[in-house]
Amino acid sequence: ALSHLVTVVTSFVLFPTSLREGKLGSLVQHDQIVMRNVNVAAANLDAALCDITMSFTYLGAPVAYGSAYGLAVFCLGYLTSSSSSSTSKKDDGWVPYFFLDYSLPLKTTIAFHLGLLAILCVFFAGGVLVSCALQRSSVALKIVVRAALTAAIVRVR
Repeated sequence: ALSHLVTVVTSFVLFPTSLREGKLGSLVQHDQIVMRNVNVAAANLDAALCDITMSFTYLGAPVAYGSAYGLAVFCLGYLTSSSSSSTSKKDDGWVPYFFLDYSLPLKTTIAFHLGLLAILCVFFAGGVLVSCALQRSSVALKIVVRAALTAAIVRVR
């Protein structure tokens, strides 16, 4: 479910934003395209062939992952900021995505991080629902459904 989120965010948020700003950079490099798209295809193929069934019991996993990711981004931004040793606003540190910019106002930052956690949970829930719906299906049907899901979100740009 998390690999799907990365691909969806890259395909439908980061790529269009970067295209509008004229800053595509590494998003169009072949290794980046392969990394995010093959990851989704491999996860779907693995889930279809290995009969993996997800459960809401593990809903804490995406929350823990999102929290750790948010903390790591904050630390990277703080450590790469030239003003990290002072108490002034840190606005020049490295952040990977505009929606994880720690230099935004506190309420905005909290809203973005809570939004990220909510989206992670929604994608996880979607994975659980697909997994449960396909639980007693044939391997062929699982592969077809998962291939359709992959094709819906993968962009080869």
